[in-house]
Amino acid sequence: MKIEEKIVSDLAYDLKHKIVSIVIEELKCDTKVYALDEKREYLENLWEEYCVVIQDKNQDKEIKSSIKREVHSHLSKKFETLTYYKKIAIWLKTKEGVAWLYEKKDESCSLDDVPFSFNDCKDELYTMIEKIASTYYSDTIYRFLNLESRAFKEDFDEDDKDIVYE
Repeated sequence: MKIEEKIVSDLAYDLKHKIVSIVIEELKCDTKVYALDEKREYLENLWEEYCVVIQDKNQDKEIKSSIKREVHSHLSKKFETLTYYKKIAIWLKTKEGVAWLYEKKDESCSLDDVPFSFNDCKDELYTMIEKIASTYYSDTIYRFLNLESRAFKEDFDEDDKDIVYE
């Protein structure tokens, strides 16, 4: 691998992980709830609700779509704060970017020649967030997915945790 390829690859890797981390933190700070049912009100934030939607295949598709749009909105806002060359670095590591680079490998190109697309980047970033959400764990998520609504009482005793996890 050429040194410039390594630099772009490492930069893109770092940027993607930074964006994903920031978006997840923003979702954790967002207390909006999309579904109004008895158990869901005990989820602490939009991140937990998103994790439940990803982990529980029986969740409402409409709610999943709404939350997915919200995640895309957060990704878009974070992505727009990047400088143009950082956006291109991320795009160059997408399937489309790699294909374009291979096609242009013997040509010299300027930044203006790059057929950059946010949608290519957004899909890859969303996939990263979805993968994290699919394995993310918290007591609240566990209780939501595995217990009846009666177990969500606010007097849930930490001493009962052993019983819950059996």
